[in-house]
Amino acid sequence: MRFEMLTTGYCLADESHVLRGGRRGVSVQCLARAALFEHPQGRILFDTGYAATHLFAAGARFPYKLYLRATPVFTSPEESLAAQLDPQSIDTIIVSHFHADHIAGLKDFPHARFIASAEGLREVQGRRGFGALKRAFLPELLPTDFAERATLLERFTGPELAPFGPTHDLFGDGLLRLVHLPGHARGQLGLFAKTSTGTVFLVADAAYCRQAIRENRPPHPITNLFTDNGTAVRETLAKLHTFAAAHPEVLLYPTHCTETDEDTTIHPLAPSFPSEERTSGRGGLGR
Repeated sequence: MRFEMLTTGYCLADESHVLRGGRRGVSVQCLARAALFEHPQGRILFDTGYAATHLFAAGARFPYKLYLRATPVFTSPEESLAAQLDPQSIDTIIVSHFHADHIAGLKDFPHARFIASAEGLREVQGRRGFGALKRAFLPELLPTDFAERATLLERFTGPELAPFGPTHDLFGDGLLRLVHLPGHARGQLGLFAKTSTGTVFLVADAAYCRQAIRENRPPHPITNLFTDNGTAVRETLAKLHTFAAAHPEVLLYPTHCTETDEDTTIHPLAPSFPSEERTSGRGGLGR
C-alpha cells in the first residue's frame, strides 16, 4: 500500500504555545498536512488540510474571523489538495476531527465518501457563532450532504493497539486501523497503517510535533481555549510517548510537525518565515 504525506500550507504559532517550555515570542511553522493512501479498495485521504478559497470565505464574517486572526495562515489555491490531486480519483476521506484546518478541503471532493467519528460530528453539527468558534469549527466548511455521504463510527471493537484500546479495521485486512485519540477534539481519530515502506501512525493533533511525543511535553494550557479536554490531551500524549518508546520502528506523524523522516533527532520547531508568494490570512489555535 503506497503512502504519501501532502502539505497544504502552514500557520505561524508561538513556540511556547505548541510545546510547553518552548521559547516565547518565537514564531514557528505548523504545517497543515494530509495523507494519501493507495489501498486496494481505492485512494484514501486522511484529512484535507487547508483550502484557501474555502477557508478564507468561511472565516470572512464575525465571529469566525476571530479564528482567522489568532495566528497567520500562509496558503494558496495551488496548495490545496484539489490542485495537487484529481478530486475524481479520491474514493474515501477519513476526517480525524472537525477543526477548520483539517476539513477546509472537503467540498473539493464531491464524490468521496467520508469516515468520521459519530461523537465528533454530534459535537459540532448545528453549532453556529461562538458555539462553533469555541470548537475551532467553521460551519461553512462542512458539505451540506456530509451526513448522507458519511460512515459514522461509534465504539471500536476491533483488535487492540496498546495502550490505546480497541481499533477499527477499515477494510478487514489489517492495513488501515482507526484509533481513538481523545483530548484535542471530541472523537478525534488517528490512523495506524501498514504501508509498502513501513508502519506509520498518523496521530492528527494528539501532539503538535514529534518532539512533544519524545519528551512527553504537552502544549501550553492556552491551547485549551480550542481543545475538548485538557486532561485527556495530557493522557493521550503520555500514551503516545509510551508507544513511541516501545515501537521505534513506527513513524509517528503529528499533522502539524515540520520534522522530516530523514532527520528525526533535530528540533522540529526551528523558526521559519513565510514565503511572500503565499496568501496570508489568519488561522486559529484549533490547529
